Amino acid sequence: MSVFLAFPSSTRAKETPLRLAVAANFAPVLDKIAGDFSARTGIKTSVTVASSGTLFAQIRNGAPFDIFLSADARRPQQLVSENLADSDSLIAYATGKLAYVSDNPAISDVDTLIASLNHNPGRLAIAHPELAPYGRAALQFLQKSGLEDEFAGRLVRGKNVLQAWQYFETGNVSQALVAASLVANKHEGKVVIPSFLHDEITQKLVIPGSSERHHDAMRFICYLVSESVQRSLKSAGYEPVQTPGVCR
Repeated sequence: MSVFLAFPSSTRAKETPLRLAVAANFAPVLDKIAGDFSARTGIKTSVTVASSGTLFAQIRNGAPFDIFLSADARRPQQLVSENLADSDSLIAYATGKLAYVSDNPAISDVDTLIASLNHNPGRLAIAHPELAPYGRAALQFLQKSGLEDEFAGRLVRGKNVLQAWQYFETGNVSQALVAASLVANKHEGKVVIPSFLHDEITQKLVIPGSSERHHDAMRFICYLVSESVQRSLKSAGYEPVQTPGVCR
């Protein structure tokens, strides 16, 4: 019995999927990457999707994740500062873009977009600025464009950027500011917001200190930041990142 009890924690760790906690904007992309990674390595994965703020709070409260893929840089860095994550694993994995979507094909660039929003604000869906970096970027765009007052009382806030997109997709609102990755296949009525109109959206990841799968987590991270995977991110609405030396 003692021998049996000496090894099961290791065995369970091997059988348990690699637990990926991902911000909602990156979830559709991560699903494919995780599937490809599992096919190559035989390492199973499970994905938990929520806003960066929600996942951050769960990790601080002891949630057992092996990698936290945030939509910002601040929260992974804070976990490192609080000794709740491995500092050596803290790296950027993508740069996000903010996009406006509507059913109006005449809105094709940021100038016509700002003119349209000034003329007829309407209700606008965004992610919650305090929980989701894309929501904060959306609010910064409205502020820098002088539109903040126009949208006072008109913002429909989703708990994450995926929910903000769903408000638009289901017809609850006629327009939304969301992650460009969520609307990569939409061609009309979409404007990618220039990055000078909001803070850069640098998405970082980290391995929480509670992970028992550090080696497998690093294998996944190295696959994610590999040149071929990073190249594929452009078609998904992201700018790739370079992380020299991380996986040598």
